[in-house]
Amino acid sequence: MNESFSSTTADDALLIGTEVLQRIIKLGCVAVYVTFLDELSTLDPACASMVGEVARDDPTRRTFKFTRRPADGLAYAAALADKYALNPEVLRQRIGR
Repeated sequence: MNESFSSTTADDALLIGTEVLQRIIKLGCVAVYVTFLDELSTLDPACASMVGEVARDDPTRRTFKFTRRPADGLAYAAALADKYALNPEVLRQRIGR
């Protein structure tokens, strides 16, 4: 289903994701649903939130360990942008603005 969300806004992805999860829950299916939309983790008591951990000394390094806890809203996007020289400051320098 990734293609369904790759070209949507966050609001549209939330709307579509909510509908998909509600149908999965209604059918009583067991599923793994990976998302950056924290709101979906609290959609229903049937949803178990699992958070991917990162190294304490380097938020760009994933540990591939998961903890059952509420979503914390941290995607570490800024740290990843810095690591790969994709932050706004560097991009402005590259395009000469």
